[in-house]
Amino acid sequence: MRRYLALFLPFLPTERWRSPQGGVAPDEVSPFALVERKNNAHRLYALNSAALDQGLAPGLTLADARARLPQLRVADADRRADRELLLSLAAHCELYTPLTALDEPHGLALDVTGCAHLFGGEAGLLALVGKNLAALGFSARAALASTPDGARALARFSSGGVFSPDEAAEAVARLPLAALEVEDEILLALSRAGLKTIGDLASRPSRAFAARFGADFPRKIERLLGREDLRLTPLRPPPDCMVERHFA
Repeated sequence: MRRYLALFLPFLPTERWRSPQGGVAPDEVSPFALVERKNNAHRLYALNSAALDQGLAPGLTLADARARLPQLRVADADRRADRELLLSLAAHCELYTPLTALDEPHGLALDVTGCAHLFGGEAGLLALVGKNLAALGFSARAALASTPDGARALARFSSGGVFSPDEAAEAVARLPLAALEVEDEILLALSRAGLKTIGDLASRPSRAFAARFGADFPRKIERLLGREDLRLTPLRPPPDCMVERHFA
């Protein structure tokens, strides 16, 4: 049975700016946002926790945000720098497993099959990864499950933790429909039908969903529930297996 560790860094862009390299002094109290030009307007791309607590959200125009919160501090977003940072964090995570991959946006996926015992078990591994990321200045939520899709959903839409296959299926079933990470139109259609959680979808025939939303939709549900393992592609390909035998 394979085991996957998903890491979600929800404040990675703003925490990059808060780092010494970013040039902005660490300040959790002051609302801070990164902006980018989109649809002929400057819009919020990423926010720190203080800005989120004030009711701001990504996608809001800068003019609206400033009207609501005049003291908002802003800087230009840099998606390339965010990705380079994520790549460096993926390299850092090779301390725990050679099989690491990007899980964008702002996440990492690690295949930790057979590795956890080196770090005091799965709970010990989770604690160590969180501690080391915090020491680097990044907050993260982590979930460990038997499929990468299930681990991702639990890291992004729950408080995370270590989940056995049965526990992961039960926890994913309780997640909101947003864990599907599909278009807003699909979420609206599902909510209008009275469906609220992943478990509500799992209890319905998959044919109806396939006919309405495409053949991939039921497979997405299966992967979230841990019934299908779609292996991740690591950034560093695993080495070829080589066997040597010496004769006299």
